[in-house]
Amino acid sequence: PTKDPWKIMDHIGYSYQAVAQAYKCQRAKVALGLPRKIYGPLNRPLRWQRNHRPPQHLFGQYGNQRIARHASPVVIHVGNMGDSLVVRVIAFPSPVLDNLAQCQKFLNDFLTQFQQHLRGPLGGFSQGSTGQRGGGPGRGPIGGRGPRNSPSSRSATRRTSAESTSGLKAGDRVRARLLEEKTKRGGWKAQELSTGLSGAIQNWRECPSDWQPGQEVELEVAYVAPREISFRYRPPR
Repeated sequence: PTKDPWKIMDHIGYSYQAVAQAYKCQRAKVALGLPRKIYGPLNRPLRWQRNHRPPQHLFGQYGNQRIARHASPVVIHVGNMGDSLVVRVIAFPSPVLDNLAQCQKFLNDFLTQFQQHLRGPLGGFSQGSTGQRGGGPGRGPIGGRGPRNSPSSRSATRRTSAESTSGLKAGDRVRARLLEEKTKRGGWKAQELSTGLSGAIQNWRECPSDWQPGQEVELEVAYVAPREISFRYRPPR
């Protein structure tokens, strides 16, 4: 829906990240290239981690030699196609990174989800930040942080959020997956299943004590924007 290549590349980055996060702590992610590690992030648990596992570095295999570096097998190209832009993606399964059949399956699944996110609403750029090469709202050129969005541009983002996120709006009940990653205060974060958006659960202290990372739960949308979301926990009715 745009001819701005920087917006498209920003959208590609958000889409790639959303799909990769869906495979957090799974060894199958080795198919996306090396170096890569799962679990952690430290050898000791952080104060909010309940099921801590020390970081595990992933390796590929070349004969009897373990390899720790391998270029990403996913290649993405943005090009012109008439009056619009087209995103072309190709992935190369590698028997060096994993069993070839498993590598093919992972990359097929990855590309299917990646395509779904790319066809979703354009995200990453805040309203009013047209022309910036960015890494998302509040960021300046790639590689550095720019000035924060003004209050007026943030308000504009909130006003248009309902139309920019596949119809999600505050108050909607959604299914979400609990993430191992926590907020700075140790609160729960979750990923909404239909959009892949991740965010904090605002009233995390009221959440059940037996929740575990990876568990699917029902939450209420507290706030939603093109590439942001937060939740509230409401006890089952």
